[in-house]
Amino acid sequence: MQKQFYLTVFISFLSLLSLAQTKINGVVNAYAAVSELDEFSVTVDNSNSFSSNDLVLIIQMKGATIDETLSKDFGTITALNGAGQYEFQCVCSVDGNRVYFKNCLLNDYDKVGAVQLIKLAEYANTEIESMFSVKSYTAANTVSGIDGAAVYYVNGQGTYWSTSYDSNTTQPNWSFAITSHTALTNDSFTKYLTEATFSCTLYDSNGNTKTLTNGSIKSRSVQCINLP
Repeated sequence: MQKQFYLTVFISFLSLLSLAQTKINGVVNAYAAVSELDEFSVTVDNSNSFSSNDLVLIIQMKGATIDETLSKDFGTITALNGAGQYEFQCVCSVDGNRVYFKNCLLNDYDKVGAVQLIKLAEYANTEIESMFSVKSYTAANTVSGIDGAAVYYVNGQGTYWSTSYDSNTTQPNWSFAITSHTALTNDSFTKYLTEATFSCTLYDSNGNTKTLTNGSIKSRSVQCINLP
């Protein structure tokens, strides 16, 4: 049976408000995990990146119920339970790890569903220099809001494995590096062939592990300005 591994590098960009052209690359937003919410505020694990008048996004990352039967319906979403729900807010003030908003929250969020508070970088005239540079990346954790690379795998029995299964998961065997970008001349949409190598530990929902070593992937990537 052929095994497929799905790899994602999480790097976010948003261009909104500034006065002069700014060249940006890498991670420009700031992320914090939300542990408590009320109508006008949230408690986060680290509030150092947030201040008054910041534009922020509140989003629930998990919580959907899926069909887990070994049938053709496996993976079908049967209830969203708030997963993917989001809204924009403006920060009024910050007190310790409590972030207060200028307006009340419009949606109800389930803190068990990995709610994040994201500070959005603001620019008006921006040039994205590069997205996925040739370099090594840290292990992503979607629960804790840590950007990087993540490996996912679903076996023939439908068991879901991930390097980013919960906020307590560490990666003792982690390495992920983009090793090259090769320009393509015969494709009008995807402009580069990207190659990467990786090693990691995968976790399932029961705490079992699989160790992967000396993995490699090739992927097409869309055109970016000065992709290094």
